[in-house]
Amino acid sequence: MGYVNFSIACNRFSVRKMPQFSKYQVIEKIAECDLISSFVLAPTDGLEVPSFVAGQHLTVRIPEGLSRSYTISSSPSDRSKYRLTIKHEKGRDAEMPAGKVSTFMHDRVSVGSVLDIAGPYGAFHLDPTSDRPVVLLSGGVGITPMISMLHVLADTTRQVSFVHACDNGTLHAFHDEVGRLATTRPGISCYFIYRNPTAADLEDQRHHSSGLVTANQLRAFSAQDSDFYLCGPSGFMQMVHDGLTDAGVSHDRIRYESFGPATVLSPRSQAVQSKVTEALVVFEGSGLEVEWDDFSGSLLDFAEMNGVYAESACRSGSCNTCECSLLEGQVDYLIEPAAPLPAGRCLPCVAKPASVKVRLDI
Repeated sequence: MGYVNFSIACNRFSVRKMPQFSKYQVIEKIAECDLISSFVLAPTDGLEVPSFVAGQHLTVRIPEGLSRSYTISSSPSDRSKYRLTIKHEKGRDAEMPAGKVSTFMHDRVSVGSVLDIAGPYGAFHLDPTSDRPVVLLSGGVGITPMISMLHVLADTTRQVSFVHACDNGTLHAFHDEVGRLATTRPGISCYFIYRNPTAADLEDQRHHSSGLVTANQLRAFSAQDSDFYLCGPSGFMQMVHDGLTDAGVSHDRIRYESFGPATVLSPRSQAVQSKVTEALVVFEGSGLEVEWDDFSGSLLDFAEMNGVYAESACRSGSCNTCECSLLEGQVDYLIEPAAPLPAGRCLPCVAKPASVKVRLDI
């Protein structure tokens, strides 16, 4: 079995180390809404949790050996515990099966359960050097990094607009928590958009508008001197990104968290496409040499197809869990990584060979 170097991409610097899992106990399990629950975790050794910045995530490993990354939704100022907020991905059919880790968390984890947790990790977080107005735009469970960011911003003087879209009130996590934070000081506003509001939503006036996010709504929040943070499903993200850039917002003012490999926002979407269609891939740590072709998918997919293990989580070039050494050859990216990589490093989850031989340390 090979090994994989683990990397944290934060503030555009990489710190390479093996993933270190620690034991955390679930001290609270909270149903935030239909399908979404929060798991409050405390270290079993009684020590403080490692510090994090709002927007970062933890990696959860379940007994079956599967790992997934989930954003920390609690405030970074609380060093006694973490809160992870997870949607139960129940699946629809064979092409979109239920999420194994989210199903484990919802069906088999309860107060008192002990979990293997690594992190925090991640390059998606608030810019600590900026004092510009902030617009937080989320869809569905993409609210998780935004609620953590809102806790931080509530203790600043920055102008904040919190915009959240979801199907209706039955799937709206943190409705009341956002409302409470918005009342802690002047300068924080919140705006909720429900695509299909229920009769109860309309009666209780739990949201501000119905339907999809519109261009006019985005223009209302798109002052060009603002910083924008996006998180949500790929269709939502692309629509919001396009609306903001159409309104004149510079791409470098827009930061976003990916929800899987379908989330590709320009100019990141303009990744160079390799002309190499066949290559010899050497997995150094496993002693395996295999012929790759253009139908083999990413290098991570190819490794797994050939029985080579590599730690992974987001599979979209965002979390850096799969980062490894590129010992020989070159790669191109199906999706440009969220943060630049040092020379000689590679994210196989979004990479494919760009030379006739590629050698990786997995």
